[in-house]
Amino acid sequence: MILKTKILFTCLILTVLAMGCHTMNRKNNQQEAAGKNKERPVDLIILAGQSNMVGSGQKKEINYKGISKHITYYNFGKTSRLTPASDSSFGPELGICDELSANFPDREFIILKYAIGGSSLYDWGVDYDPEKVAEMGSPKFGKLYDSLVEYTHQITSSKRVRPIAMVWMQGETDARFPVAGKDYYTSFRKLIDKIRKDTDQQDLPVIYGRINPVTERYPGAELVRKAQEKTEKDVAYTYMVPTEGLDKKQDELHYSSEGLIELGHRFGKVLADLIKKKD
Repeated sequence: MILKTKILFTCLILTVLAMGCHTMNRKNNQQEAAGKNKERPVDLIILAGQSNMVGSGQKKEINYKGISKHITYYNFGKTSRLTPASDSSFGPELGICDELSANFPDREFIILKYAIGGSSLYDWGVDYDPEKVAEMGSPKFGKLYDSLVEYTHQITSSKRVRPIAMVWMQGETDARFPVAGKDYYTSFRKLIDKIRKDTDQQDLPVIYGRINPVTERYPGAELVRKAQEKTEKDVAYTYMVPTEGLDKKQDELHYSSEGLIELGHRFGKVLADLIKKKD
């Protein structure tokens, strides 16, 4: 009887010790995972461009449920009159957020948007030319690239971030002027080189939408599209997203709420695939 009691007592001790080791290992694994998450910089995605990036979609027209708590969104977008974009409106960011949340539900992202309605690539020019801006851009906008850098520094200076992509929707204003269309490739390439240098990410992906305004009203449209195609062909880590079939408003230029959601999903799918490949 005494021997049987000793055996049972020994088994009990071994069971308790085993449970303790399991709990400790699980706790260590959780702490290790938490430590890795703390060490990981937050992924930064920059959205820039003109009115179709600012967006005139209306949240009341869609089943808007907000964005994931893991995505911090900063909107510095402005209309062509330089008034801040309304909180009730949206651009492609909602579709992008949907794709990020679906593919990376627990991952932290910062999305910064700085886009100005009606801005030309001259307004964003790295080699800012006041004469060209006065002729085909908007002098009142100022040097938009410098403002983008300023806003980016403003929200990231106290955070550990890693720029992982720029998403660009712009070119319709340049499509109004054939001379701007001819300059588009060179100007766009300089902009890409500059943001890669300033973010210290030489392979920073640049994802951009193919413009598709009514050619009859935009004589430089085909030139801009050819420049966009050439960019994807010549410049590494650039990805042109098709915009055919997206629903538009009556002006046949700006995307509707439905069109902007779909545009965001198209951007987001490319972005999510790139993140998975890099991980």
